[in-house]
Amino acid sequence: MKVAWFAYLLMLISILSCKVEQEQWEKEELTVFVNNFIGSSGGGRVIPAAAVPFGMVQLGPDTRTKGSGYEYSDNTILGFSHIHKSGGGCNDFLDVLFQPFNGHGYLHSGPPEEPDKGYRSRFSHQNETSAPGYYEVLLHDDSISVALTVTPRCGFQQYTFSSPDSAGILIDLKHGSRYACTIVREENRDTVVNSGIYRINDHTLAGFRISSGWAREQHVYFAAEFSAPFQSVLYRDDQESEMDSLMGNNIKGKLWFNLEDNRTVLVKVGISPVSVEGALKNLTEEIPHWDFNAIRKAAKQSWQASLEGIQLETTVPGQKELFYSALYNVLLYPMLYSDVDGRFRGADHQVHNTDGGRFYGGASGLWDVFRAAHPLITVLHPEIANDNIHTFLSHYKITGQLPVFLLAGNETLTMIGNHSMPIISDAYFKGIRDYDEELLFEAMKETAQKDSFGISMGRVMGNRNYRRYGYIPADLEYESVAITLELAYDDWCIAQMARMLGHEQDYNYYKQQSANYRNVFDAGSGFMRGRMFDGSWRTPFDPLHSNHRKDDYCEGNAWQWTFFVPHDIPGLMELMGGKDSLERKLDRLFSLNADLSGGNTSGDITGLIGQYAHGNEPSHHVAYMYNFTGKPWKTQKMVRQILASKYDNTPTGMCGNEDTGQMSAWYIWSSLGFYPVTHGDGRYMIGSPAIEKARVRHVLKGKENRLSIYVHDQGEANVYIQKVSLNGRPHNKPWFDHYDLFSGENRIDFYMGEVPNQEWGVMDYSVYN
Repeated sequence: MKVAWFAYLLMLISILSCKVEQEQWEKEELTVFVNNFIGSSGGGRVIPAAAVPFGMVQLGPDTRTKGSGYEYSDNTILGFSHIHKSGGGCNDFLDVLFQPFNGHGYLHSGPPEEPDKGYRSRFSHQNETSAPGYYEVLLHDDSISVALTVTPRCGFQQYTFSSPDSAGILIDLKHGSRYACTIVREENRDTVVNSGIYRINDHTLAGFRISSGWAREQHVYFAAEFSAPFQSVLYRDDQESEMDSLMGNNIKGKLWFNLEDNRTVLVKVGISPVSVEGALKNLTEEIPHWDFNAIRKAAKQSWQASLEGIQLETTVPGQKELFYSALYNVLLYPMLYSDVDGRFRGADHQVHNTDGGRFYGGASGLWDVFRAAHPLITVLHPEIANDNIHTFLSHYKITGQLPVFLLAGNETLTMIGNHSMPIISDAYFKGIRDYDEELLFEAMKETAQKDSFGISMGRVMGNRNYRRYGYIPADLEYESVAITLELAYDDWCIAQMARMLGHEQDYNYYKQQSANYRNVFDAGSGFMRGRMFDGSWRTPFDPLHSNHRKDDYCEGNAWQWTFFVPHDIPGLMELMGGKDSLERKLDRLFSLNADLSGGNTSGDITGLIGQYAHGNEPSHHVAYMYNFTGKPWKTQKMVRQILASKYDNTPTGMCGNEDTGQMSAWYIWSSLGFYPVTHGDGRYMIGSPAIEKARVRHVLKGKENRLSIYVHDQGEANVYIQKVSLNGRPHNKPWFDHYDLFSGENRIDFYMGEVPNQEWGVMDYSVYN
């Protein structure tokens, strides 16, 4: 099905702007608040690429071939590649690199400490700009001005040369991510399997790059049109060829332009996972002209329409910048991976057709984003969430199981658990149901019984031991505790889906299975602990110990994983000895020394407050657990402390990998005052809002629903809730229900103070259960 880029833009704008609100908010340009450099240094791995919401193309600068491809502290640029994974904990891509030059040009990048020996160029952040849908930089060595913009499937480059003589562009298909994901393989470098460039005419060339890295078989096809005629020389293994087409695993091309008085070259590049023909079709549909500014404006408008899903009012300096930058990060994913005609390349590496929607298999790290990022997408973009479920079904039809961690259409089986389950149950509960729900439920059950759902240090893991023993024996598999806990939660999500569909027998089975977390709780130590095949506990035991990906936990230790029972916090509390015991355990978690033990501690344990690790996802719900102890004011205090101390507006403003939207989604939900601890029951645990006023739009099946949030007596010290009203009525529960917020016109009023109100929000378990 053909879907033109401008039609896609109009759809976004119409969905998000379809009614005049009863209370008029002043129209505000929100894109100016997005700072794409937040998290671009250190562990955040954000890249200031030009992109549109959920697009396939992230066109931007590569300053290195490690990580996301960009590090703010670097001072040279290798070139501009078309595919990135901004914010990813693991990385791949950096495909189809273009680099402009004056003179003869180099074939190799050269070392960063000696940029004059290669095609890399020095640059300065003073001459670098990034905005939603746009990137600009001055390459100092040849004084070339670079401007980039994009559509969902195409990149648009504008190069302005200081001299019209010997103006050229290098295309390097050897270039790619040198260090991909070591979670899957110890040595996992991106390797070109085959690539090629061929000249169509003096304004057009095309090519492809097939590589093996984190994605075992990644196909990238491209078609490039130039505004000026070029002369080209192709190289294989650095040897010049007189041929107009060339293939191999080390293919590069140099293009020269006779610009005369015009010093600018425009380049339009269509990208496809299917074929060169697909790339050409994408290019024809999405950029049918040479108006660079029109495409840049359209990209900006698409971001404005998406960012308007949440309107924010605040007097806190820099808060809008941090908030909308976070929202921008969330709205990059899931990543599109189908052409305008609906074709995509699946996990079997064959070409398939969608059933009318879009295939979002470009980058979908479910272990990270099921927690808060996907729930935010269900509110702001239900149509994307629905297409994402269709993506799950398409993947199931191809492979026989739901996805674990898709990358370039490949099933990487990265991380643990199978978190299609919470995403599905969450979306279905919220009324996102335009798909075959019974087939989807069969896919959930079949996947839950599969003996292959993830990879741990090169070993394919599965459900066999979990189903046989009710836990993963620590002497049979790595990360046994973490896997047991996550599968128990996934089972609970399947049970919620069964309940909603009326399948009582399935509900009872998976509800029972969801209690398997109890089998790895050691009452003697008070921790979730590795249990052996014979039922004994692993010894010795140190809850501070970490041995990255080779112990009983996943990217964490016993302190961080003991609390991962989001679906049955009352049950966990019972195991610990009651609500006072849970409260003391949480107090201890947040007040312990932040030191770890072990010679191979996980580098993902970051953003520590005591042993609470905000830089990694398993901890993200923990601050909200105080709500279950009868002390919600402690949740309020900790949430505000995390918001204030673990996020800022600098390049190092992320305390861990941004992880394709999850770190940012936690910030957004928590700033608004509530957070989705569980998925499939529609509950949001209340924290402490950090904003003054917000309006959230939720458009489902053509109906616009609006939630207004007003925070009274807001202030840096006023972190404690005094009272809450929902639609003018007192609200004393420490949680909200989804349909009380996102059905019709609704309003929350938070009243804040400097001293805790210990009477508000005390949990009533008879109502909660």
